Amino acid sequence: MAVSGEDIVELGIAGVVLILLGSALAPILPFNFAAIGWLMIALAVFLALAMVVVGAAQVLDAISG
Repeated sequence: MAVSGEDIVELGIAGVVLILLGSALAPILPFNFAAIGWLMIALAVFLALAMVVVGAAQVLDAISG
């Protein structure tokens, strides 16, 4: 399965929404939605960095021929 930049942006937006909801509903909820949101943002950043590394490897491969 390929991951596109759009998928990463959507994952980051979902993480921000979960952080906001988790912060607002923290007194009511028995578990922490905000922590899940932070994990989603961390995953989005990791995927973005992985895409950069893969792209750089493809460029170097194309240059070296």
